[in-house]
Amino acid sequence: VDNPAGADAVFVVGSRRWHAHRVVLAASTASDVFAAMFERSGAQMQEAAERRAAETAEGRPKKRTRRAAAATSPGAAGSGGGGAGGAGAGWSTAPLVEIVLEDLEPEIFGYILRELYGVPQLNIPNEHIVGVLVAAGRFLLQPLRMRCVRQLVRDMDNDTVWQLFTEVVPLVCGGAAEGAEARDPAAAALEGACAFHILEQLARTRPVLPVVL
Repeated sequence: VDNPAGADAVFVVGSRRWHAHRVVLAASTASDVFAAMFERSGAQMQEAAERRAAETAEGRPKKRTRRAAAATSPGAAGSGGGGAGGAGAGWSTAPLVEIVLEDLEPEIFGYILRELYGVPQLNIPNEHIVGVLVAAGRFLLQPLRMRCVRQLVRDMDNDTVWQLFTEVVPLVCGGAAEGAEARDPAAAALEGACAFHILEQLARTRPVLPVVL
């Protein structure tokens, strides 16, 4: 994970740069998510190349380095030189592509990459568990989401269950599609475990009134 050797993608997350290999990302369940990211990046590179071409056509061409020319050439954005709109644009053999993720913490994305590379993650720190759970849904990593839910349920107690039920469950369910058929299993499992724990807690604390027949 985060090995620059042979890397053809780099994710900029906050102040951290994570190196990755598109062949690994393409083989994962998140392939469509990453392909869309690379396609958008390729389109932006293509647009930049066309803008520079228009500028040089109006005046004297600006001096550019060989690396900059290769990085912004139309062929770099899509496979076969077809640009970002060509077939397989998201999974081209372009040079190093940089993707900026502004809405994730570096540590959270690290857990996502480790999951994609098959690195065992037995226990995620409590301060990151909810963030990883939500991010795993974004990247379609259902096994990681279920492990996060099992860890939350395992560590759940009377002091944390209400926070999980009122804050975390809506956050997790927010990313699920509408409709009972599309209900996210991880969200349903967490909601059910919280509800059961709350009912069990109420049964213990409230006296049972006798029934007079």
